[in-house]
Amino acid sequence: MPWSVHDRIMELDIARQLVDRYLSCWNEPDDDARCVLVSGTWIEGGRSVDPLADVAGHDEISSMMGSVQAQMPGHRFGLVGDVHAHHDVVHWSWAMSDPSGVTVIAGVDTAMVADGRISALAGFFLS
Repeated sequence: MPWSVHDRIMELDIARQLVDRYLSCWNEPDDDARCVLVSGTWIEGGRSVDPLADVAGHDEISSMMGSVQAQMPGHRFGLVGDVHAHHDVVHWSWAMSDPSGVTVIAGVDTAMVADGRISALAGFFLS
């Protein structure tokens, strides 16, 4: 099948929507609402690893996010720059800001995607 610019743009739109859902999970303070978001963003049994965590499954992923929110109330995650995607891989940069908007940590994430949801994610801290 020939590759076209239109196909690539559609792929990036889908990747951007997935990253937006992922960041919404991190920013949702309500445990029940976050669980719903996580289940729509991750496959069942999906895995997330970063320097501080190695968790799998909807409950563990949501719990990890809730723990970070409890330790850093009012902090928000946001996309920095563009989302990059090819095949079944999505890559993006992010920053977590305190309630006044000052960035306290930044990082990059790379995710494997299956059926439009994250199957595995590796996160790295930059600062």
